[in-house]
Amino acid sequence: MLNLGLINKRGTGKGTTYFINPKLIANSKANVKTTLKNIEPYALKALIIEDLKMHPQSLMSEIAGRLPDVELTDLRNTVYKMVGKELAATGGKTYRRYELSDGRKEKK
Repeated sequence: MLNLGLINKRGTGKGTTYFINPKLIANSKANVKTTLKNIEPYALKALIIEDLKMHPQSLMSEIAGRLPDVELTDLRNTVYKMVGKELAATGGKTYRRYELSDGRKEKK
């Protein structure tokens, strides 16, 4: 099914998730409700950036609480990849807070 393009996969190994190809759903004209379960990585990044613009110095649990439809593992992986580039992290392992890095902060 992967070779035919009917389903797509995200991740590798034990964390691999499979989902129906979005183009297939769009072409079928099925009345399927849109959710954030299978959000694209670039859209998730934009959501995180917008969230941290409004709520700087947020814990991971606070971000997850404001984005309840996003899978927690996807959210964590994306935030961890963004640290050092778009985001800055402060604090220890348990109570680490995230905010936009200096280059990404909105000028007032």
